[in-house]
Amino acid sequence: MPAKILKHKFQSAAADGADGTLVRPSNWNDDHDLWSGDRTVTITTDTLAATDNQSLITYNAGAVAVSLAAGFTRGWTARLRNIGAGVVTFTGTGGGTINGAASITLDPGWSLLLQSISATDYAAIKIPSATASATSITVGTTAINSGTTGRFLYDNAGALGEAVALRPDVTANITIGFTFTAYNAGTVSSGTFTPSATNGNYQYYTNNGAHTLGAPAVQSAIDVLITNGATAGAITFTGFTVGSNTGDPLTTTNGHKFIISMRVISTFATYTIKALQ
Repeated sequence: MPAKILKHKFQSAAADGADGTLVRPSNWNDDHDLWSGDRTVTITTDTLAATDNQSLITYNAGAVAVSLAAGFTRGWTARLRNIGAGVVTFTGTGGGTINGAASITLDPGWSLLLQSISATDYAAIKIPSATASATSITVGTTAINSGTTGRFLYDNAGALGEAVALRPDVTANITIGFTFTAYNAGTVSSGTFTPSATNGNYQYYTNNGAHTLGAPAVQSAIDVLITNGATAGAITFTGFTVGSNTGDPLTTTNGHKFIISMRVISTFATYTIKALQ
């Protein structure tokens, strides 16, 4: 159903222009009906049109690709909701952007308020549902991922709360535990292995030959579990600042395990060794 725009019309049987027969306000048949349009999309493609202004469009399908035309009148506005099982993707055409990006996605259960702000560009506000099972939200042009469906929190009124994550600018008291998956660096038998903080705080590998262990490049705390293989070699270190006591001695005995705890603080890197046998 298209939206009906507020308008006036007049009807008169009197001739216009003759004295005494002017069409006056008392002759007008005013038409003040005004409502928002609405339509439902059940296919996998859609194009938003100028006639969708002030309308509610409901997507009830799987994944839907929606095109946004350029050239809408500034202030053109539509309310969009996704009640289907797939993600709806809105893409600007003719060089148009949405919140500065080429496209924006709408997860199942979420709604979107979309408004034209120029001849080519749109502003969008995502509105979560209390029953949504989204895996990410977008702040500006940055997607914030929960990593697992349904991991965003809602208060009793259904408002979106904090995601299950620590923030770098807020002090937090952790009252629950988090699990992790250690990074498998495989087998190291030569050269230099430098643990990267991007691989997480817990890493492991098999020592199958003499090699060098390098200091992480950024401030971090990383524990590395080393298991000696059949051809384990001596491990040397580079980039670290240590004293005379670095913990337990390393061996090359097949099957021996060691945890090397590394810390990089400011410009200094250090380590300690813990033998597990």
